[in-house]
Amino acid sequence: MIEDVILAALAPVFAPTPLIIANENGPRPAGLYGTIRIESMHRLPSHTGPLAEGEPNGTRTVSAHRTGMLELQMFGAAAYDTLDLGVQKFDHDENLERFEAAGIVFGAVHDVENLPVLRNASQFDPRAVVEIPFSYTRATSESVSWIDTVEGEATIEGEIASVSITTPFGVTIVDNP
Repeated sequence: MIEDVILAALAPVFAPTPLIIANENGPRPAGLYGTIRIESMHRLPSHTGPLAEGEPNGTRTVSAHRTGMLELQMFGAAAYDTLDLGVQKFDHDENLERFEAAGIVFGAVHDVENLPVLRNASQFDPRAVVEIPFSYTRATSESVSWIDTVEGEATIEGEIASVSITTPFGVTIVDNP
């Protein structure tokens, strides 16, 4: 799942503060922690690639870019500073390389907001929230039919300038299940 890929890419940026996927069942980590949640995802049109060389005959890749919005929240003491400094680290070379290796690109980070959350009738928990645009490409492989062999006969009549091809002529089409 894309949440798992994003979580793996972002966890080292915020370490040792743990990150979890938002809205999952289970206990919250003790102390300072963060959550990630994909707010929206837009799928762009597919690109159908050529038949792949070096792959099994009749295999091609169909890929589509996706753009989305990630919500990152930090809870606990120092939530705002931890989130603010963490998103600043997105531009560190080692993090850019990690994101690239994961196939994710993060866009310009939006404003970090200080939004404490009410935990019970009288107690607030410090919370910071930021939205981050991101994109990635998802690809699938497809098996398609292809022309494997073309057989035919040609007869040349007269001078080389006038050539006519006569039948029989055959084509072998391989149906790839």
